[in-house]
Amino acid sequence: MNQQIEMGYTKDYIKRALSSERLEEPDNSKANGTSEALYGLFIAHQSGGTSGARLAWATLKKMRPELGDYDKEPLLIHADELRFLSTPIYLLTSYPIYTKAFNVLVGKSGSGKSFTALDVAGRVATDATCIYIAGEGLAGYAARWEAWKKYHEVVQAELYFYREALQVLNEIELMQFIGMLEQHKPSLVIIDTMARSAVGMDENSARDVGQFVAAVDRLRVALDCAILVVHHTGKSGDMRGSTALYAASDTVIVQSLNDGVIKLTNNPDFGGKNKHGQSDFEAFCRIMSFTANGFEGAVLVESEKIISTPSANTLSNYQQKILEVLEGYETGISAQVVIDAIGVSRSTVYSNLKKLMKANYIVYQDERYIITAEGTEALLGGE
Repeated sequence: MNQQIEMGYTKDYIKRALSSERLEEPDNSKANGTSEALYGLFIAHQSGGTSGARLAWATLKKMRPELGDYDKEPLLIHADELRFLSTPIYLLTSYPIYTKAFNVLVGKSGSGKSFTALDVAGRVATDATCIYIAGEGLAGYAARWEAWKKYHEVVQAELYFYREALQVLNEIELMQFIGMLEQHKPSLVIIDTMARSAVGMDENSARDVGQFVAAVDRLRVALDCAILVVHHTGKSGDMRGSTALYAASDTVIVQSLNDGVIKLTNNPDFGGKNKHGQSDFEAFCRIMSFTANGFEGAVLVESEKIISTPSANTLSNYQQKILEVLEGYETGISAQVVIDAIGVSRSTVYSNLKKLMKANYIVYQDERYIITAEGTEALLGGE
């Protein structure tokens, strides 16, 4: 048989086995040297659908590497055909996460990355399926999820949690995970965190991190979905470990926490990345306690921008409220009175009192905070 015809038949059959719900038994007269492999695909498809076929195909290619040529895209593409390739777009309007891409969320421990990841997961899950790999365990997620649903008034969402830290560098575990998710067809898989999903990997080794990236890419391609990897920053504030992770990513969202306010950005000046050139992203939010269905949880909500040094034109919402409270007491008041009056956390009040003192808008005398003439002027200017 003509080799070109045989290759064309085999390529088409493999494509249908990996993507179609129905599959006929292969024609051995057309398959020629690949008939045994195609029949193996057929049996796997019969018992496990496209999920079973994908697992079988991955195994077959390891046993016979030459079979890999049958599912490759042509390496050469004419320049005039480039316009037919899909353009990367954001999966959500609220976060710069690209569809079918390698995305990273990075920040210090304790900066609330898991709250952000859950917010991303919930938003995706209202329209599509999201899988959350909670590598640090499921403790606390019930309260957070109930709070998120109630706050956003969501009744139904296709969000599933994986109970363990998936070890993506373990070939068998990775393939089993892919097979399990085939039927769910997720739009996003969240790996929280990289360290928990790559136990034994040297984060400072470009080789090791490169292997992690390759394994995650296999997951991304097999499931045809976006990936969000949650990772840590080091003492310097930069992404921890080898730069191979940054280099391989399509976007890097950097998360920082300052005085209770979380800042998210993909601006390269702050360690972020926006490979496909859409507009830079910057958002401010905070974690708010929220009770739902008997759970004392918390939820990520929008917040005002951080103001480092207040001025008449840059008073934050909290600073404005503090000055308004102080204006009514000529002899000043204690911090506790301020806390009770504006109803925010003690740490937030003390942080803003400190900033207002630095700007000379208030003074601290006899254990009381007193508004100054400059503070009154700033308050009037803020209005």
